[in-house]
Amino acid sequence: MANCHQQFITYRSNLDIPPTTFNRLKTAQYGVEKQLRKYFDKREGYNVKGFKVQGSKSISTMIRKQGDTVDIDFGIYFYPKPNVQPATLIERVYDALYDLRTTYAPTRKNKCVRVIYREESKIHIDVPIFYLEQLRGERNPQLATRNGWISSDATEFEAWYKDNKGSRNVQLTHIIRYLKGWATHYGQDFEMPKGVAMTVLAATHHEKHSRDDIAFLATIINIRQTLQRGFSCNMPVKPHDDLLRNINTLSKRQ
Repeated sequence: MANCHQQFITYRSNLDIPPTTFNRLKTAQYGVEKQLRKYFDKREGYNVKGFKVQGSKSISTMIRKQGDTVDIDFGIYFYPKPNVQPATLIERVYDALYDLRTTYAPTRKNKCVRVIYREESKIHIDVPIFYLEQLRGERNPQLATRNGWISSDATEFEAWYKDNKGSRNVQLTHIIRYLKGWATHYGQDFEMPKGVAMTVLAATHHEKHSRDDIAFLATIINIRQTLQRGFSCNMPVKPHDDLLRNINTLSKRQ
């Protein structure tokens, strides 16, 4: 097998996010937090307990996507539980973020509100919305969706990932970033798994090697063999849902 390790390293550097974009993200994140606190501080029954960066940024697997776009998940947490339905809470967050005036109006997703910035900034922020059942011990965060509350704990997932990654398994982070880069490149033409699915599959099936090209090949062979036995990938922590459930039948046959 040809030694393509250096080509993988070069590709990895192409996935890095420029410092200017990181600075835009930090500024945008601060603006989102400030706007949400300002909005809910004026309203009874909505006690904002805090915010948390989640997803790829929290585990260092962010990449520069196709078109040089970058996004982060920035969760808002309430305690105690607001006395409204989760769909209504999503609307309240939407109303708050609408006043940011970022050229585009926010968009409502099933599990978050997305803040879209002007095209030249190349960033957007997804804001999932939670309430905490308690402040200490098992806080058991509940995520607002259009269809109700679901148990979802970003901290649990980060801990699971770190357990799989170990203290020195930097290569796993590289493998995940390669997979996500591949997915975003072909995502315009084919339905691709989301980043969290790529992360779980790679962390579960990673095979170490001194060379990234060999480690990558061994890992994707392991993943393929597993998916051929059953096309599913369950979230390892709550809500334990199938992360590949919404990939259509045509994609499964690719």
